[in-house]
Amino acid sequence: MPGSLRIGKIFGIDIYIHISWVVIIVLLTWSLAVGWFPVLYHGFSAITYWILGFIAAILLFVSVLLHELAHSVVARARGLPVKNITLFIFGGVSNIEKEPGSPGIEFQVAVVGPLTSLLIGALALALLYLLGQNTSALAAILW
Repeated sequence: MPGSLRIGKIFGIDIYIHISWVVIIVLLTWSLAVGWFPVLYHGFSAITYWILGFIAAILLFVSVLLHELAHSVVARARGLPVKNITLFIFGGVSNIEKEPGSPGIEFQVAVVGPLTSLLIGALALALLYLLGQNTSALAAILW
């Protein structure tokens, strides 16, 4: 995708970040730091809210990357070549270079991404549950 910067390679798949990703990281960090966290979690300093906002925004994109990696890893396991993954303002996209040979393979490639996202969400909620009625910075990020 034009306007993208290669940041590395995972499982042999090139990972890119589009310039629009920077825009959404800034906006999401700001929104969380001045709106979400101060309303729900009182008593932290302003810099703490900004750090929490940035960490939460980065973790959101890590979850998007894991979602796309799941699609890509299953696609490669089913013989479909994957050129790269690009994270951008609306999420991410796996560049799978060939159409699946059957509806079953297409279903497997399609469903594993949302299942990965559900697993990440369930893990975050389980960790939040283990924290109990905690109002720590970790609880704020998990929520």
